[in-house]
Amino acid sequence: VSPPRAPAPPPALEVPVGFAPPAAETPPVDAPFVGPKDDEPSGQRSGHAEDVEAVLEALNAHGLFHPMDDAASSWSTSKESKAPNTKVGLTLGVIWVVALLIAGGGYYGWTEWVAAQKAEAAALVEQAASESLRGDHATLVDAERHLREARGIDPANVDISETLLFALIQRALEGGAFDAGFIRPALQRAEALRQDEDSDGLCPRGVDENGDGDCLDEGELGEDSDDVALVSAAHALIAFTEGDNAAGIERVRSLSDSVDPRILYTIGRLEQRLGQPAALEHLEAAADASEDLVAAQLALAEANADDGHPEEAITRLEGVLTRNEDHLRAALWLSYLQANEGDPAPQLTSLDAFEERLEHGAPTDHVLFQLTRARLQRRAGDADAASESA
Repeated sequence: VSPPRAPAPPPALEVPVGFAPPAAETPPVDAPFVGPKDDEPSGQRSGHAEDVEAVLEALNAHGLFHPMDDAASSWSTSKESKAPNTKVGLTLGVIWVVALLIAGGGYYGWTEWVAAQKAEAAALVEQAASESLRGDHATLVDAERHLREARGIDPANVDISETLLFALIQRALEGGAFDAGFIRPALQRAEALRQDEDSDGLCPRGVDENGDGDCLDEGELGEDSDDVALVSAAHALIAFTEGDNAAGIERVRSLSDSVDPRILYTIGRLEQRLGQPAALEHLEAAADASEDLVAAQLALAEANADDGHPEEAITRLEGVLTRNEDHLRAALWLSYLQANEGDPAPQLTSLDAFEERLEHGAPTDHVLFQLTRARLQRRAGDADAASESA
């Protein structure tokens, strides 16, 4: 089926031949001008003024206009035309007082918090100082831990580096590791603190002895310059462990006049390791200056035993254990010196009780334990076990 076709367009209109549209009429040139016509009358009041009152009444009747009353149409007085006062003075005053109270309270709270932090750090340093004087390996490790905690709380505390340096010196001298390289970080920090104090116009404690603001050199130190003397003692220890005996001896000689028991113990123990005759003098001076410095007492007990006076060494060790009954090194030394007498069987049983505590001991403690066991086993007739222990 084919699609439907579109309708054909309408035929075009045919214009007759000769057709023309009519021309528009043109008025003559001389015709008169005709203006606009007047308004036609449109009511009885045509041409008269409008009645305003009637118009307003009509608007009012239709709700389009409402006349004002007399009170509203009158002018406002000068008093009424003034803007009302906004009373903000009291509010601003209260805000300022509250802000000052908050700022003062915040500052007071901050100062109290800082003081509490410093007090906590000082308590940790005091505890670590007591632990460092005790000299046992486990307590020296505890002292290091407490000092690092104190440094995290109060990094500006200068006593931290001094106490830590002494604890590390003891570990190097008594631990038996024969290496003092682990002292270097603490030594460098102590020296950096001294340089910071010098750069601020301040001298470390005891260095400005003259009171003139000029810091003295290490060779001009006096009795109270403990922090700088400990730095010099640490340098002497490192020099000896690295084979530079000349530098170490020079450092030790520069510190020989110190009265600080920690310095006297350090140089005395170094001299004892080198076989110097002045060692006993310095160690005895350190022990007399501080009964709590156990490391000096142990060094003297060792010297007594080496000189062939075990009874004096045993007496000294028993005194140490009286004040520090759980001191591992002193107990091992006492067991070693007493291993030549008495029944070895009960002594071996009591010695086995130290084995668990050796987990927190230094290499020297392990050496003393095995030597004591070997001596007791030899006396008990077990030569093979004694050789294995030795």
